[in-house]
Amino acid sequence: MWLALAERQTLEKIIEPVLWEIRQIPADVDQLAGLYCPSCTDHPLMVKADHHRDARVVVDYCQKCKGCWLDKGELTAIQQEQFLRSVYTFIRDLHA
Repeated sequence: MWLALAERQTLEKIIEPVLWEIRQIPADVDQLAGLYCPSCTDHPLMVKADHHRDARVVVDYCQKCKGCWLDKGELTAIQQEQFLRSVYTFIRDLHA
């Protein structure tokens, strides 16, 4: 799934508390394959980075247009969070 910068920023704000996180993301070898930006006219090689909310999700970012590519299951993995962690984060933020 290709996400422009604004779309990515909006979707990353969504947190879905779940009792159990079941990740269905590609294998490490598949996540490490090089991808070229489908949005930029010169199609630069995108940079790989662990996602800040889930280090097991490797996201491909374009340094030029700031868009990103998410493989199947990665958006769900980023948005889902264990219920107890969500409660802890909520309480922590109340006291901050």
